[in-house]
Amino acid sequence: MDSIGFDLKKTLLVLLTVFIVGCGSGGSGSSSGNNPPVIEDIIVVGAGLAGLTAARDLNAAGLDVTVLEARDHIGGRAYTDNSTGIPLDLGASWILGIDQSATYELAVEAGIVVSAHTDWDLFQGWDFDGSPYTISDADDADFFSRVEAGCRQNYQSQSSTSFEEMVETLYGNGDFPNLNRREFEYLVATYFELEYAGDVSLMSASQCWEGSDYFGDDVIIPGGYSQLSSFLSQGLDIRLNTVVTAVTYDDQGVTITTSNGNFSADRAVITVPIGVLRSGDIQFSPALPQSKLDAINFIGSGTINKTWMIFPSTFWNTDILMFGYISDPKGHFSEWYSFDDLETYNVLLAFNGGSEAIEMESMTDEEITAEAMTILRTMFGPDIPEPFDVVQTRWNSDPFAKGAYGFLRAGAVSARDRNNLAENVIERLFFAGEATSASHYATTEGAIRSGKKAAMDILTYTN
Repeated sequence: MDSIGFDLKKTLLVLLTVFIVGCGSGGSGSSSGNNPPVIEDIIVVGAGLAGLTAARDLNAAGLDVTVLEARDHIGGRAYTDNSTGIPLDLGASWILGIDQSATYELAVEAGIVVSAHTDWDLFQGWDFDGSPYTISDADDADFFSRVEAGCRQNYQSQSSTSFEEMVETLYGNGDFPNLNRREFEYLVATYFELEYAGDVSLMSASQCWEGSDYFGDDVIIPGGYSQLSSFLSQGLDIRLNTVVTAVTYDDQGVTITTSNGNFSADRAVITVPIGVLRSGDIQFSPALPQSKLDAINFIGSGTINKTWMIFPSTFWNTDILMFGYISDPKGHFSEWYSFDDLETYNVLLAFNGGSEAIEMESMTDEEITAEAMTILRTMFGPDIPEPFDVVQTRWNSDPFAKGAYGFLRAGAVSARDRNNLAENVIERLFFAGEATSASHYATTEGAIRSGKKAAMDILTYTN
């Protein structure tokens, strides 16, 4: 999921580059005059990049911080699977725009090796029947330009129109004369449904105009994103396998109810994914303000899943980064990647997003593999080998994620709803995570920056 990024082939990605928190009881208040600063206890709910960043900064400032994490490992939606002996990122993959990236700065600080820059022009495609890719670069660019202009207009007017309504109107008006229906749906799926992890029928028509641009090259972390989590976690008190079920708060402090008992503190940082907030699995007492409840409703929980396939040998052109497939129905294994850093292991990665990804979660790994191989054989020929290992994600079914990252639902107002989600509640509950970031949503960049912001906000009340 690091962001959602915005050059033609960059836009196809943004997956990312994205993904979840302290204990004790103590006094509250702030220092004034010659009074010494108050040392507070802070709970951070979630040990993803947002939570770990906030905890690290608060711990460095001298506060007593405990991180509560539901899983048996840290990292949240930026987690690296090593079960095959190969570091395979299950969530975030790219660091986008390294020239102004807090994520990249953190990687440099941690001494983590990153790849050479990603060359998005290294592309090869096929039509649904295995014939050559049919969309010209000019028609591709024109499509994106016209849709982006539509997004801008809807963003400026704060329209409640859905993305689907907008693009179908453009198509019906003949704005894409050189694209047949299947080609049009392929571009909708790869540029927008895969990027924003949701169906365009649910998505706001202003979706692709919110946020900030990314400057500089994009890179991946060959050894896996978990290296960042490990670095951030050093010296922190992290309680794993601790599922939060309730948050009670007043102007004196916060009590967190968990599967391992209650934890009390002066303030708390809530960094669980938007899907968990939407589910109601964590009960807040008193109820959160209406503006925050509205924001939770208007920010959808999108799903994007990865299928990592490890083969005995390569059968594809390893000079190509991205393989496109104009599937029928749309968005079905329509995007594949080959990485220089994984060439030794003969690995391909496929993405599926939105309802397509959700429907596939009910399938077995064997069934998913069979469908993937049917498409790969359409693309590369009938004689390619079977994979000897497959790693499949199911982010929507994950009880501690309930999706990959947030997208704007139709009717949402970008900055307003994300800022309302980030707003603290009576200076006791603070919120962080990619969904709270109006500038860098759906990415690790948004998660890390939001964690830093939550920590800074807390420190304004404790110094």
